[in-house]
Amino acid sequence: MKILMIYPLPSPASPQKNCALSIIYPGRAAEENSHDVEYWDARLDKEKDLWQLAQKADIFGISSMSGFQLGEAIRIAKALKKFNKPIVWGGVHATFMHEQLLLEDYCDYAVLGEGEIRFPKLLRAIERELSLESIDGIGFKKQEEIIVNPRKCAVDLKTQYVSAVSSKTQRLFIEAAKRNEVILQTSRGCPWSPTSCVFCSVGGQYATSVYRCIPYKLWAKDLRAIYSLEPFNFIELEDENSAYFLKDWRYAELLKSLKIKYHLHLRSDQLRNEMVIAKLAETGCRRVHIGAESGNQKTLDAMRKNEKVEDHYSAARLLAKYGLEGVYTWIIGNPGETPEQIMDTLRASDEIRAIHPQAKSRATIYLLMPLPGTISFEQAKASGWKPPKNNQEWVDLSAAGNPQLPQWMNNIYFIAGFHHNRYHKTPQNFPGWWRLLILPFEWLIELRWQLGIKNRKTFFFQFFWEKKLIKALLKWRSPKSGGQGKTHTPKLIERLLPGMAGH
Repeated sequence: MKILMIYPLPSPASPQKNCALSIIYPGRAAEENSHDVEYWDARLDKEKDLWQLAQKADIFGISSMSGFQLGEAIRIAKALKKFNKPIVWGGVHATFMHEQLLLEDYCDYAVLGEGEIRFPKLLRAIERELSLESIDGIGFKKQEEIIVNPRKCAVDLKTQYVSAVSSKTQRLFIEAAKRNEVILQTSRGCPWSPTSCVFCSVGGQYATSVYRCIPYKLWAKDLRAIYSLEPFNFIELEDENSAYFLKDWRYAELLKSLKIKYHLHLRSDQLRNEMVIAKLAETGCRRVHIGAESGNQKTLDAMRKNEKVEDHYSAARLLAKYGLEGVYTWIIGNPGETPEQIMDTLRASDEIRAIHPQAKSRATIYLLMPLPGTISFEQAKASGWKPPKNNQEWVDLSAAGNPQLPQWMNNIYFIAGFHHNRYHKTPQNFPGWWRLLILPFEWLIELRWQLGIKNRKTFFFQFFWEKKLIKALLKWRSPKSGGQGKTHTPKLIERLLPGMAGH
């Protein structure tokens, strides 16, 4: 059959165009089962091409995360209904909210969790009009009834791994390589899940919580294949946790031999051994992403992180010593968390960022997004949080905005982003003299930030009157991320003054 795999726009603002692994892996599995697969990525491809491909396809596969991308996926799926062909949903949102999705006429089937095994089985059953009852991890409609088959097993990456690279997917990797935005996994799952992190959805994404690595030979084959198509010198290893990478240094040594710098995802307590940090630096690690989550020990304990706040500071000192950039993510709005505890997190985000040289660290303050299947979801409901009743309400909920949390918390996401990125994204979006346009608002945000932390008062984050003006300026100056990744059309003054356009 002819299959069209669809990756809707994941963000209204981010210019990133990395490899859409969520459609690549199941799509490649379909290819291996003799189906003719096409891939459409909203960040790379024109929407008119989507409708042309749709006319030829027999089945549509859509991947989506809750939040903004879900809204785009719904818009596309509704438009695809006119073709009267099966629509299969996959991805994080379909995994957790399959029953809500299956209530809609724009969702015919849902694939829960990993799709490499389930998706081809579903395609075979559809093609041959076979029963779906025996396929684990599949949701479907039978007359008026919604049936969801429980998931029994996860993909055995040693024997069932599907290479990500083919003649059909190579253009996706080439585009990412040109921008140094290639991503690959070396493992799936987390060594701690589900025994840790009450907010973590990893245990729910897979049929089991078993931490699995992609065997080195299979991973190396994919890496070399992409590199041969288009040489690149930076890669992000998009693991939930790169613990296995630290045990088998062949992955790092191959990257070093190809002169590819890399980005890992680790915990603070995995960075206590200075020899490990030295080895990372020696093999070309440039950046480590740490889910620090909180700067308050009581909150960390409630999260079941099994770490100490001091671990964050210790990791930052070692990373800074060896010249590695630290990317720290924090979560506020946890059930039972007090404003004072949140202020501890804001203060810690500043202090840890300051351990690194200027512009050698980043930080983001996220809002808690309670996902079904997590302990936080049940805790949030017990504290009075009302889960979204339909898919559209899930569109409005994300780690960047939660309508059910106080407005001052939602403001902190924006304020903290501006504060922590003043040496990174702000100069990119407002280069040269253009910086003067945003400078007054930078000063105001800095004043809010410093007064809020010093006085430990939410008042300074509540009445954020300048937000609309800042967003208008950002919309005017920031690169557009829709369509084919072009930046905005230069304004007249930018054409008259070459070099002022920036991007």
